[in-house]
Amino acid sequence: MNAALGGAIAPARPEGRRAGGRRYGGFTLLELLIVLALLAIPLAVAGPAFVARRPSEDTPGLEALRAARTEAIRTGTITIWEHDGQRLVFLPDGSSSGGTVVVGRHRLVVDPLNGATRAAE
Repeated sequence: MNAALGGAIAPARPEGRRAGGRRYGGFTLLELLIVLALLAIPLAVAGPAFVARRPSEDTPGLEALRAARTEAIRTGTITIWEHDGQRLVFLPDGSSSGGTVVVGRHRLVVDPLNGATRAAE
């Protein structure tokens, strides 16, 4: 209404405020919990699928390669790992000659820079 006609003019509120003086520019705790719950459901379902795709850590030869690298670092000497004519050299700084070796029906990959060993997928 118009003030000249006898109506009251409502006072202007600062931007971002409600009538009670509270701010309204955020999310409530309940809204955040609902979103987290909705995100957790697909992660809980998909999580085991990702774990199942990882190669088994008990792959034959993998522990032997890791032990050879550890031995080279611990003793400060070059350690040579051999299996069925395949040969890898681990250096005292943890690096290695690198490459891929086959133990049984498993392919194992050794990083030449840091000597990290893993089962190939």
